[in-house]
Amino acid sequence: MLIAAAGIGGSAATLERFYADDRGDTAYDVAVGGGCADISCNGGVSIHDIRDPDNPSLLVHPGWIDGAAFGLALNGETLLIASPRQGLFIADGSDPSDPIILAQHGDPAASAGVHRDGSLVSGYGRPLVLVDVADPANPTEIVEMGWRGANRVGGKEDFACVTDPERGAVLLDLSDRTNPSEIRVLAGCDSVYRIEVRGDWMYVAQCAFGVRVFDISSPRYPTSRFCFPHSGEAWDASGEYPVVCVADLQEGLEVLDATAPYASRTIASDATVAPHALEHVDAYVHLADQDEGYVLFRLTPDP
Repeated sequence: MLIAAAGIGGSAATLERFYADDRGDTAYDVAVGGGCADISCNGGVSIHDIRDPDNPSLLVHPGWIDGAAFGLALNGETLLIASPRQGLFIADGSDPSDPIILAQHGDPAASAGVHRDGSLVSGYGRPLVLVDVADPANPTEIVEMGWRGANRVGGKEDFACVTDPERGAVLLDLSDRTNPSEIRVLAGCDSVYRIEVRGDWMYVAQCAFGVRVFDISSPRYPTSRFCFPHSGEAWDASGEYPVVCVADLQEGLEVLDATAPYASRTIASDATVAPHALEHVDAYVHLADQDEGYVLFRLTPDP
């Protein structure tokens, strides 16, 4: 399926959906790395071979988890999996066709994010905790933080940005991991659902309040560079700036041109999907979809 949408100033792109696999049922998160796309879903986790991204295939659907898996994160070849029933699973993915569970840790979890060799883990109604995963077979809880709930943590150097259900996006100093300190709440970030950091850019999805992009080249002082308000449900945002891809549960997949800081430029979209999460890597957009599981798009700029 090819879908194109004209943008401002003649810019446009084409989205081509060419792969979908729903054998894990509803999908909630996606983590891309090491030639694989890892998908959390109602059936646990599925791992897809994308070494040749034009010809993806299901590698394995291991039966590790009792019920669904929600949040995912990659730390090198280590896969962190948040299970709402069984807590944090830590798996060795060095052989993605035969991943091995190394450890299981803690209380039921809804999200897991990586900051260096630490995992920030939270569950619904449970405190955010920092877990040392430098030795993935022996995770150690370092500290429990003072609020409940976080999704898709983003970090750089000694800093991390996490979501607070009541206040939005909170910037933390983790230089002393046994005593994290709060630097500030980022202005203009309301009802934040997920955060992704890619290089010097941080993408913030704010559900009904749209999407923001911050320049974090100086991580202690994030600077807002782009704001896209809209009426859907922005659950996740990812990109290769100035391209920003949005997983909107109501409106579908949206691709934005963020060249102009406060001008909405939709350059491509597909309203047939209902994504919970996405990752934009090179010329591909990987979706964790409510109805179709893992969905893969090719994103091509129009001449």
